[in-house]
Amino acid sequence: MLCEQDDSVESESGRMTTDLSAAEVELDRHVWDTPDVPEAVRLLLAADNEDDLLLARSELADGGSAAELASVWCAALTDPLHPLARRAVLELLSRTVSDQPRAQATAREAIWPLYAELFAGSDDAGRVLDAIEPDRDRYHHLRAKAGQTTLPLAELERHDWTQLKACATNASRVPAAVHQLLAGNVDDADDELEDYLIVQGNVMPAGVSLVPVIAAALTVQESAPPRWPTINLLLQLMTIDLDARHIEPGSVEDRARAAAREAIWLLYGDLCHGESEWADDILTVIDPDRERYRFFRARAESAGRELSALAAKRLGS
Repeated sequence: MLCEQDDSVESESGRMTTDLSAAEVELDRHVWDTPDVPEAVRLLLAADNEDDLLLARSELADGGSAAELASVWCAALTDPLHPLARRAVLELLSRTVSDQPRAQATAREAIWPLYAELFAGSDDAGRVLDAIEPDRDRYHHLRAKAGQTTLPLAELERHDWTQLKACATNASRVPAAVHQLLAGNVDDADDELEDYLIVQGNVMPAGVSLVPVIAAALTVQESAPPRWPTINLLLQLMTIDLDARHIEPGSVEDRARAAAREAIWLLYGDLCHGESEWADDILTVIDPDRERYRFFRARAESAGRELSALAAKRLGS
C-alpha cells in the first residue's frame, strides 16, 4: 500500500505532517505521453493481488520512457509496498535497464536499495546490479556475501581499514565503532567516528570508504541502528558546514559526495517518509538534478514535512 494516503501525524514541532510516497512524487514529476501510463503505474504500486498486477503490466507494455519509468521504480524501492508489487517493480526495473543506458544511469542512484533487495533474496535485483554496477569488485564481494551476513557488515569488511588514513593514524578502529553503531550504541559510536574521521571540518580519506557503509546501514529497517543519528553521520561526512569552500574535483570531499549519490533514492525516501530534515540537508548538496530536488522539496513542504533551514538558505528562499 502506498504512503500517500491519510498518514498525517504530529511532528516534533507540533505541525501536522503527511508521509508521501516517493514513487508517487517521482511519477508526478514527469509528463507522460498518455494518462494510461501513470494510471497503470499507480495500479501496480498499490497492487496486492495478481489480477491487478496483470492488468497494470498489460497497460504498461508499450508506454512510457524507459529512463523515466526506471526512476519511478527506483523511488518505489524506498516505499512500503506489498511483496507482490515489490517483486513486480524489481522485475520491470530489471527489464528496463538491460539495454537502456539512461535507465542504467538512473538505477545507479539506487545502488543501496538494490543491494538490500539482493540480500533479501531478489534475483531480479541481482540482474539489475549486474547490468549497472561499475564497481565489479564490490558487486562480486557483496553478491557472494548475500545470505551470509547483513549488508552493512558485508560492505564494512570489504575495506582494509588498516590501510586507510584517519586522524593521525590508520582507520583500524572504524570497524569496532561501526559494530557499536549497528548494535544501537549510537552516542559512543557516533562521537568516535566523527572525532576519528572528521578533523577541523575536514574529512579524512577513510571517511570516503565509510560513506557506503553508512548508506548500507540506512537500508536496515529494524530499530537498530537508530535512523536519525546514522543519517546525521552521513551528513557530517559530506562536510556540509563548509558550503562556502570550493570543492576540488577528486578531493576527499568530492569523492565522499560522489559515494553518497549512490544513496540518493534512499534519501528521497527519507525526505518523503523518514528523517526528512537530515535528508534535505544532504540532498541540497549532493543531487546534481536541481529540478528534481526542488520538485521533491516543494512536495515535502506542502505535506508539512520537517525541512532544513540551511537547505532553504542555500536555495535562496
